[in-house]
Amino acid sequence: MEETTVLSEEETALYREQGYLALKNLCPEDEVGYIRRTLLELFANKTGYNEGAQYDFISRDDPSKPAKFPSLHDPRHYAPGLLKTEYHARTLELAKQLLGEDAALYGEHALLKPALTGPETPWHQDEAFRSPDFVYNELSIWLALQPATKENGCMQFIPGSHRWEVLRHDSPGGDKSLHPLECVADFPREQAAAERWTRAAARCTTPARCTSRAPTPRRLRGWRTSSSTTPRRCTSRAGASSRGWKAAGPTARPARRNGTGAAGWRWR
Repeated sequence: MEETTVLSEEETALYREQGYLALKNLCPEDEVGYIRRTLLELFANKTGYNEGAQYDFISRDDPSKPAKFPSLHDPRHYAPGLLKTEYHARTLELAKQLLGEDAALYGEHALLKPALTGPETPWHQDEAFRSPDFVYNELSIWLALQPATKENGCMQFIPGSHRWEVLRHDSPGGDKSLHPLECVADFPREQAAAERWTRAAARCTTPARCTSRAPTPRRLRGWRTSSSTTPRRCTSRAGASSRGWKAAGPTARPARRNGTGAAGWRWR
């Protein structure tokens, strides 16, 4: 079987150096519209709400009020056509190139940040949501379904933070009933790099989880609040190789997470 290469050697090196990568044309133009329409329909119909797949990401659910930050886990379960897209095939090729041939899709997470009132997503490392009993070999791919700017809350990264240990996290405001976690340790926020996209179809990010040995979900990231008059739509998908995982033994590192939050997503 012919090996497919999504990234050049230069792109792969940049990914491993800075901990994330912005890619052009990973999702075909026509599929952006299809994915956007599909997700908006799922959000509008409250698909998955009763079983807990759709919920308010940033605050407590209140059925009598609009969600402050609608969130939907694994939309492919409700719209299997998402798995038949060229975008799905390309992201799988990308994951296999970076993680190995046994990489597979583990989960997806769709987010809809409302116009004007869309809240900030706290700075966090994905591994803070994980059990400390394993070594993680994973990556996630974030697709902007419309232009992403500072005004509507584009993603920000701390370049090189994928090499850090997992910093201390807590529930925002100490409210452990909320889904997010927030990094409460000191880190150089002034080094934040804002990734902006001027075309919805053009780009997605692949937040790297790479050290000299294996990718790990430690890269620090966050989102700004939205002051735009239009909502911001995006979807994340995550995956990992089963290689490089290990159960905790007598020398396992202690738990670093303080507080509870969403289970997050990973590849396995």
